[in-house]
Amino acid sequence: MRKKLLTIWAIVTGILLIIALYLYSDDFMQFIKYNRKTGVNGYVDNYDDLSNLGLNPSYNVDDVENLSREMVDKYKDEANRAVSKGRILIPSVNIDEKIFEGINNAHLLLGVCEQLPRSQVKAGDHGNYILAGHISHVNNNFILTPLNKASINDKIFILDQKQAYVYQIYNAKLYHESDTSPINIDTDEKMITVYTCKRHTGYHPKERFVVQGKLIGGFSIENFNEKDLMDKINSLLQV
Repeated sequence: MRKKLLTIWAIVTGILLIIALYLYSDDFMQFIKYNRKTGVNGYVDNYDDLSNLGLNPSYNVDDVENLSREMVDKYKDEANRAVSKGRILIPSVNIDEKIFEGINNAHLLLGVCEQLPRSQVKAGDHGNYILAGHISHVNNNFILTPLNKASINDKIFILDQKQAYVYQIYNAKLYHESDTSPINIDTDEKMITVYTCKRHTGYHPKERFVVQGKLIGGFSIENFNEKDLMDKINSLLQV
């Protein structure tokens, strides 16, 4: 009888462990994928003919929810209607993600989000071009999870429809969530800020890892294929 009870206990414990992992792990994010076919620039194919697709841009950061299974279930239908409008690459930490216009929960499931309207600042423009994205506690490659390993002098490549912009990181460090100084920068310089949560600090992290860079160059990507782009990026990384 004792052996039977121990066997039942082991089975029940195993089931509870599986349920716990299911509920509290964020590996379920693998089921949220951006499946639209895009060009090298991260824009959906035939974007000019399909510009009515996608979600209306929104920029209220206070509406952003913590990444969770419930959040995924709530916004997955909206995410399926999302359309990317750019691409970010940080080769030193293997980041290669789509950019979405406007920061909302659906966009954050799929890639990196612009925090300010394009009418205020765009990639390559004067001002602080701000991008934000989620991390995963179990998937080392999920969206901006590798950002925490970025270092000063690393390069960031931002692609729009016809142009690539090259930024060089000059600041990479942690800030408390209450410290908005990296975001609220009034500058005429051409700069970028990319940020995410600090990893391995629970599901409600209070710190943000922020990298900031200054524009150091750019190049046309018209008629580029993926190999052309990678060859060009690799040549610039050698400089």
